Amino acid sequence: MAKLARALILSLLLLSITASVNGYDRLVGGRSEVKDVKKNKEVQELGKFSVEEFNRSQQRQGKVIRNVAFGRLRFSQVLEAQKQVVSGIKYYLTIEATTGENGEIQMFDSIV
Repeated sequence: MAKLARALILSLLLLSITASVNGYDRLVGGRSEVKDVKKNKEVQELGKFSVEEFNRSQQRQGKVIRNVAFGRLRFSQVLEAQKQVVSGIKYYLTIEATTGENGEIQMFDSIV
């Protein structure tokens, strides 16, 4: 009788774990696409922040002198974004920015 009860409890436990995992559309900790990226103010602000931080780090390292040559990046927009829930939210962004005085458009990847 004890073996039957143990087998029944184990079966129910496995069934409940399987049912709860199958309830998710994606893997826990997996990346998911952010929809309407160009209209998403939070994502656009994160992209702008990312470019500003890049410029600050370049300036601290002495690699930027105002807008000379490559110079500073100017944020244009975030083109694509994915998010991942891992003890907070991590964003993977594809950012469009212009470089230096010539205004050449470049694409950059950033993780925020």
